[in-house]
Parts: sequence; C-alpha cells; structure tokens
Amino acid sequence: MTIRPANPHSKIERDMLALGMTAMVRAWVTKAGMERYDCAFFGGATVADAVDHYTRTIRKAVRVSVGRADVIDLMTGEARVVEIGEVR
Repeated sequence: MTIRPANPHSKIERDMLALGMTAMVRAWVTKAGMERYDCAFFGGATVADAVDHYTRTIRKAVRVSVGRADVIDLMTGEARVVEIGEVR
C-alpha cells in the first residue's frame, strides 16, 4: 500500500509537496518594532528535518520573536505545536 498525501489546504503546502518536501513548519514571527506577526514557512524531507531547519534559522535570526510554530506532516495532514524545548 502506498501513502497518499493529505489534501493540501494552501498553496504553500502544494508547493512544498511539489518540491519533494513532506513536512513543514509554519511559524508566526515578528521583529522588534512591528505591530503584527507574519507567517514564515520552513520545509524539510521529514518532520525532524523541518524542525531542524526552523530551529537553525530562528537561532541565527536577530531580534526575531516567535508567537507560535506548528510542524505539519504533509503526507498525513497531522500537525502539532513545536515545543520550546525543541528549539535549541
């Protein structure tokens, strides 16, 4: 039996699947002085790769604050919040 991708809900999810990524992190980020959050996306071949890409990028970012980050498995549609302990 083959795994079928879940129905992608947005254009970015379809684009990630088209590029061969099966997981992504959707993070709501803001910089100092901004009054709103913007959505940032980080992809990976696996859930662990996507979380690793997200953590490495956020760690290098200057004055960026994350409101919430969710990791989404694009093959199953399963989503969960990235815990603070996962960000090294």
